[in-house]
Amino acid sequence: MRADGSAAPAMVTAHIVDLTPSQIPYKKGETIAFLGIAWVPRLLWPDKPTAQIANALLPVEYGTQAPDRQGDAMFVVGQVAEVYANFGAWAILPAFLLVGMLYRVPIAFLGRAPPIIGLSILMGLTLEMCVVETTLAQNFGG
Repeated sequence: MRADGSAAPAMVTAHIVDLTPSQIPYKKGETIAFLGIAWVPRLLWPDKPTAQIANALLPVEYGTQAPDRQGDAMFVVGQVAEVYANFGAWAILPAFLLVGMLYRVPIAFLGRAPPIIGLSILMGLTLEMCVVETTLAQNFGG
């Protein structure tokens, strides 16, 4: 913990595990819900919630970012911490098994593409999906 009581970035997952659910209740999918509505175009739903809800809600609620600093910088909690904050430890394995299945989708679609084109697209998609410091909604909903 820092002198001001906020958690150091490297300890955010441990901080979230420590406070959930004893002091802060589970989010029950609130920050992951964007995955279910990501396919709806903003043209049809202009005020659709953002994929950044976990980055806006969790750091402030868990005391890792001051509310008045949200306009200056965004603090990302990470995928494991996000899953834990929503459903607890039991959900981590199923969530990441599902993520693993999502990695398979581009491979299945690009399997019949010419090798260099398929490989190029697959590399771009895979690099985007491998960033653990982002939220699930950012990686797979965006």
